[in-house]
Amino acid sequence: MKTVLPTFRLSDSGILVLRLPPDWPEQEGRVAWWWGTGASATKHGVVERLSELPAFARGARTQLWSPATDTLLARATLPTRARAKILQALPFALEEQILGEPEGQSFSYRVQEDGSLAVAVTARSRIQTWMGALQAAGLVAISACPATLKIPYEAGYWSLAADEDEGMLRTGPMSGLACALEVDLAVPMTLMLALREAIASSQAPAGLIIFNPPADLDAAAWSEALQLPVEIRAQDYWALNPGSAPPINLLDGEFSPGGGSGLPLAKLRPAAMMLAVWMVVGFGFNVWEWWRLDRTNTAQQAEMLALFKRSFPEAKLVGSPAPLMERNLAALQAGSGGLAASDLLPLLETLAPAFQANPQTRLRTVQYGEASVTLDVTLADFQAMEAMKNALVARGLQAEVLSANSREGAVDGRVKVKTGGRT
Repeated sequence: MKTVLPTFRLSDSGILVLRLPPDWPEQEGRVAWWWGTGASATKHGVVERLSELPAFARGARTQLWSPATDTLLARATLPTRARAKILQALPFALEEQILGEPEGQSFSYRVQEDGSLAVAVTARSRIQTWMGALQAAGLVAISACPATLKIPYEAGYWSLAADEDEGMLRTGPMSGLACALEVDLAVPMTLMLALREAIASSQAPAGLIIFNPPADLDAAAWSEALQLPVEIRAQDYWALNPGSAPPINLLDGEFSPGGGSGLPLAKLRPAAMMLAVWMVVGFGFNVWEWWRLDRTNTAQQAEMLALFKRSFPEAKLVGSPAPLMERNLAALQAGSGGLAASDLLPLLETLAPAFQANPQTRLRTVQYGEASVTLDVTLADFQAMEAMKNALVARGLQAEVLSANSREGAVDGRVKVKTGGRT
C-alpha cells in the first residue's frame, strides 16, 4: 500500500512546528519541535520547556499539533451553510457527545464533499492555556490541529500510531480518536469498540496500519483479535513531513491571530452590531430632525412674508421681513402720535424711580437719540455708580456705563440707557 501524505511544507519565511504532549503545559513533557525555511524541516529536536528552544526559532510563526485527548472529532449534518448559524447549531447537534457545558467549548469545522460537517470540539480553557504558554515564550500560533490527523491516512484503512503509552487512531480523513495502549500490548478496548460500531454501520476498514509500534507488539495476535489484516510500519511519520498542512485549524474564528486582544470576536460581534444600529438610527434621527426644523423655518418665513405683504402692500421687501416690519411699525406708531417704550418720556418714566431711590445722585444733563437716553450724573463713589446701574437693569432697561471719572469726594459718570432687557 502506498502512503498518502499532504503536500504542504514549511514555508520559505520559516515556521516552527511543535508537537504538544498530553496535559501540557500543566504537566511538563517533552515537546518535539521542527523548524525550517525551505521544502522541509532543516532543524529539529526535543525540549522540556519552550524557553529551551534555540534562539533562531523564537518569535517564529508556530504551527501546533495538539494532544489527541483534548479534541473530539465528530460529524454533523445541518441544513445551513451560514457560518454564524452553523456555530449556533453545533452545540445542540453534538450535545450528546460533548463532555462539559457547550458554552465552554470551541467548535471548528470543515464542509465535506457530501455536505456534512467534520467538526473538532476543544475546551476553550485548553486552547487558552496553550496560547498563554506560547505567548509567554514569545511565540505566535497560526494554527492548531489534533495530532490524530497527522497520522498518514489511506482510503479504506485505519491507522494507529504508538508513542510510548499514548495511542492515536485515525479512521478517516477528518475522523479519529485517542486510543491508549494497554500495558500488556493487547488490543485496546477503545479500538475494539470503534471497530464494532464501524461494522454495525457497514463502514468497517479493510485493514489496520500500525506506525512506530513497540518492539514486542504481536501483529498476528492483533490481526486475529480484530479479524483484520494488520501491517506494521516502523517509520517515524513525524519526520517525513512535520510541516504538513493541518486538515482543520482549531484557532480559526475567535482564536485566530487577528481575532482581537483578549475578547473573542464572537463576544464582540453583538456590541459591534448594537453600535452600528445606534449610529444608523442616530444619523437617521438627526437627518429627520434637520428636515423637520428646516420645514418649520420655511413655513414661518413664508408666514412672516405673507403678513408683511398684507400689512405693508406698498413696501418693497429687501432681506428678512422681521426687521423691516419692526421699523415700519415704529414709523407708524410715531406717525400716529402714540408713545413707544423707547420714546423719551416713557424712558424717563421708567428710569425715574432708580434716581428717587438714590437721592445722593445728581443728574446734570439728559441727551436723547436713537431710542436711548444718555445721562451725565454725579455720584458719591464708584459703588454708587454700580448700584445705580443695577437699579436700572432691575427695571428692565439696558444700562451701559460709558465713562466714570473720580474727583474730590465724587464721581462724574455717563450712562447710556435704553429699553430691551438686561445687559
